[in-house]
Amino acid sequence: MTAWNHASFKSLLKEKVLIMDGAYGTLLSCHLNDAEIIEELNVRKADIVRNLHQQYADAGADIIKSNTFGIFHSIFRGKLETEQGLRLIESGTRLLADVHSKRNLIRVASFGPMTAGIWGYSAGEVEMIRRVYRLAAQKALSSGIHAFLLETFSDLLEMSIAIHAIRSISADIPLICQFTFQDGSMTLSGSGAANGAIMLDSLYADVIGVNCSTGPQGILAHVQELSRFCSGPISMAPNAGLPNMIEGKASYPDVRNEMLELLPQALKLGVRIVGTCCGSTPDYTAAIRGAIDRIPSEQLIAVWREMPDMVSSSRQFYDFRKSSFFAVGERLNLSGNRTFLKRFQKESEPAVIAELNRQRAAGYTDAVDINLDAIANKNASIWRDTVLLLEGDGAPILSIDTLYPNLMEEAALLAAGKPIYNSTDLTEKRFSRMAELYHRHRGKIVVLLMTGNRLPKTLAHRREALTILDRLLTTYKIPAMDVLVDPLALSLATGVDQFEMVRTIVAETDYKTIVGLSNFSHGLADRARMNAFLLGQLMQNGISAAITDTSDPNICATIRLGNALFHGEALIRDEIEKIEFPKPFPEVGTALLGADADAIIEILEQNLSQYGSPFVFLEKVVSPKMEVIGEAFEEGQLFLPQLIVAGETMKKLLNALKREGRSTESGEGTPPVLFFTVQNDIHDIGKNIVMSVLQGFGISAEDGGVDRSPDEIVELVRTKKAGAVGLSALMTTSLSSMEQTIKRLKKELPDLPVLVGGAVVTRRYAKEIGADGYGKTAFDAVHMFRKLGLESSGDRPSSDSDK
Repeated sequence: MTAWNHASFKSLLKEKVLIMDGAYGTLLSCHLNDAEIIEELNVRKADIVRNLHQQYADAGADIIKSNTFGIFHSIFRGKLETEQGLRLIESGTRLLADVHSKRNLIRVASFGPMTAGIWGYSAGEVEMIRRVYRLAAQKALSSGIHAFLLETFSDLLEMSIAIHAIRSISADIPLICQFTFQDGSMTLSGSGAANGAIMLDSLYADVIGVNCSTGPQGILAHVQELSRFCSGPISMAPNAGLPNMIEGKASYPDVRNEMLELLPQALKLGVRIVGTCCGSTPDYTAAIRGAIDRIPSEQLIAVWREMPDMVSSSRQFYDFRKSSFFAVGERLNLSGNRTFLKRFQKESEPAVIAELNRQRAAGYTDAVDINLDAIANKNASIWRDTVLLLEGDGAPILSIDTLYPNLMEEAALLAAGKPIYNSTDLTEKRFSRMAELYHRHRGKIVVLLMTGNRLPKTLAHRREALTILDRLLTTYKIPAMDVLVDPLALSLATGVDQFEMVRTIVAETDYKTIVGLSNFSHGLADRARMNAFLLGQLMQNGISAAITDTSDPNICATIRLGNALFHGEALIRDEIEKIEFPKPFPEVGTALLGADADAIIEILEQNLSQYGSPFVFLEKVVSPKMEVIGEAFEEGQLFLPQLIVAGETMKKLLNALKREGRSTESGEGTPPVLFFTVQNDIHDIGKNIVMSVLQGFGISAEDGGVDRSPDEIVELVRTKKAGAVGLSALMTTSLSSMEQTIKRLKKELPDLPVLVGGAVVTRRYAKEIGADGYGKTAFDAVHMFRKLGLESSGDRPSSDSDK
């Protein structure tokens, strides 16, 4: 039996394309009887599970995965105690040893997600996730598995936590890591394939892939994106498309031919493991085996790609290969921003979010520099809590700015991407520590041109430091592309030659360069315009990045013009600026898209006498802007993130007016729309997006929870006196629960409108199960609920029929 590790597994994938087995839930669910989850069959009906493993092996699979995928979310939802789940993992992985083949089978432990991509984690949830995956890895390894398969993940941070947990048990066992995507090429938590590829490449995943998702026709686009942004082997395991419900059972189409048609292009893109997912059978595996075996062996030799020059978070990324200017916001710095420090000490979370939104509003912030050292020595958990907060609120690319290696390590563990580490000097002690962290997590390192405790005084000192950097990178095996050199901007009050020395280093060196721009103007007057002028000069000399105030209009104008002049970018570069908002006050529309509720309140206060009440202002000024935003979304001019921001800003505006005692309503409110994810499904991202947008359009929407049974839904609808119900399903296994729920609602509350949506729901299926409506997008939901008359009279824009 081969003991696989990074090197041997990569060598195998260089020479061969491996076939992974297919669906288990689809084929085992008919054997559940009184069992709640299919993983219980590992104990109750082990022969049936073992037989299915053997069928896949006989069909030609090289990789057989354990029937353990769903255990993790069952633990998270409280359906299984941790110890029960671990016993099922042990029994499931031990069954793999009984599977035999003439091939050298690779037996892998299948680990699914715990949370299905919820937005935001508490420190306790992070520790729980880490602990469960660590214990599960120990059980699986004790059963003799050869590799781990992390599959159908939607949330990058959860994937990262799982990887670190497994690596704490075994640093060298192969990891196959697969995300699942929706139609719009995003995971449920809002991450693209590029974000997943960049993070997994930096965490040394042996294979990066995609499974389930949108069937064979949709999966190739995700593979193409993975191929652009990762350097190693790729896996793909599409499902068999969306099922048709026949007599209450999911029936999948036969799409084997469609899958086989994808293979030639998939192999060219770097796919080295091919499997299948929901709805597939051993017949699919046999078909793929036959197709691969017919390809001449010399055509199966892989060519690895270079690792791209990137930084990323779970929802954003920046490609240095495009060579435009990289702007890092400086305002999340407790040491350099006294106003932020005072607000942070009073109430940390609102202070962080407000400052983050201020930096991002203009659209020129590529990353944010975060420095909490001013209070971290008294409260070490503040780094953990703040990084988790940022991950749940927009997930900016992070520049982790701290003097303390242990705090940088903790932040790196929770940064679901490839961050920047700010910073290290060139002393052996500090550089070696940074090198250790880099090789655990990778990312970009800001290197100060300092060779000791003293700042460099001359250009010669800086050039000497560059020579030392060359040597250290060779010694510690760090590629030059992962370094940002800081020539050290010092106050011009000490002499204008400080700027000239920095500019000379920027022009001379082949390294990427970065400066703390505000240091130049320290102690001087008119700092904003001075910083903007100096930035323009440095951009002309080819500087790569700067840590600066990206909320300052002077800086934003300089970045915009500099990118146009020196990097060929269009002066008008984003969608927001293309939208024409109607008078009066078209700037209200820009404020909605810029998350600036305060600006709208200021306009209201200045013009209150003209409109008489906040309600009339909302009706005549704000609501028409929301209509324009919705229409732009439907026409493809704006995208989901902008729609969500506008909805959230509208909510903040309404809440702010209510806190100030200003009524925003002209009449009685309407019953709420109550939203649920149906039983056996814990996904809530799509549901949350729809609620957010509805609330922004003045429709009362409330969350009824996830994994709700028909009885629970009926009871909550009655208790809340709901005016309508929205049901969501993302997993095909939960479609029957949706149908049962509608039957119960129609029996108990026949006049109540029920609308449905979700990735696996189609308009045809919605009609078949008796739903009153179907929505594919959040704005579809707005139209439907307006037709039902569920829009609050106080927030609805007037029309001729209302007069």
